[in-house]
Amino acid sequence: MPDLKIKVVTTIVQCRRLWREFNPEKSFSDLWEYRFAFYKAYRFPLHFVLLKNQGKNVGLLPLWMHPKKKKYFWLGDVADDEDNRWPEDVDLWVKDKRYLSALLKACPRPAQLCNLKAVWRNRLKGVAILKKASPKNILSLRSLRTVEDYLAAQSRKLRSNLRRIKRSIDARHPQIIFNRFKDFNRLAYLNRKRFKDSCFHDARLMHVFRALIRPGKRRKPYEVRTISVQIKGKVVGVDLIFIFNNTYYPLFCGNDLHHCSGIGMYMNLLDIQDALALGMKKMDYGESDPTASYYHYKHRSFSEIRQYKLDLHKKRAPQRS
Repeated sequence: MPDLKIKVVTTIVQCRRLWREFNPEKSFSDLWEYRFAFYKAYRFPLHFVLLKNQGKNVGLLPLWMHPKKKKYFWLGDVADDEDNRWPEDVDLWVKDKRYLSALLKACPRPAQLCNLKAVWRNRLKGVAILKKASPKNILSLRSLRTVEDYLAAQSRKLRSNLRRIKRSIDARHPQIIFNRFKDFNRLAYLNRKRFKDSCFHDARLMHVFRALIRPGKRRKPYEVRTISVQIKGKVVGVDLIFIFNNTYYPLFCGNDLHHCSGIGMYMNLLDIQDALALGMKKMDYGESDPTASYYHYKHRSFSEIRQYKLDLHKKRAPQRS
């Protein structure tokens, strides 16, 4: 297409304008507010690749450059863990599929574009080869009215285990507290204590989610919630949830397993109950690391959604004979 032109945009104001033009904002990860929180905390150099045809904007790759890895990623992807990449539900933004090949050719190298939706595996046939990325977990709420409906759909062994845990913790007369947002600090502390590779060891990520909590309290354009469980004055579990487009996102948890065995599964039942009470259509649990201890529980309880990644390497220079 002889009229195609490529422009690289690097200023935050122009990038935000282009984001609003191309992004349908269907999921929480699509929101500019979500990605901008990462930009404020990390400040990686922006590199939005804009494809134009006859003066009109027809394609966009919203990237930034990781200064240490010397590689391009989606805006908001800090690439700190192969199995923990923050942008999800990613689409390639073109106003006509005939621009796909040109858009990818315009992508700077090296680049890694993670968590593309499964539909792109077929749409990019003959254009690019996608690899499997970490899957994500979804629970549809359309056929559920109560937590008991959820339990009834589980295997006999898992259902029995969940009910036993619920009875055991209920017998300790827990106090369930909603939206005590200061408990986010407790969540981060418990998460760091339990996981050596907790993302909250990075102070920048703490800034990201503190920044996301503030507008979420005003419910514009998304809502934020916390659920805390307190037993005898001690907070033993905290979940941080975001709500957008009739979807309930339990993104983070902090659980004190030493003082309350089974609290993680108990918190999940509270999340499901809360999501149903709010009339949500589904719960999005995000990426699932197949090597993590909780993977088998998620794999048995929720639907797995495939995601893909695209690696674009530098072209090798021709070798001299």
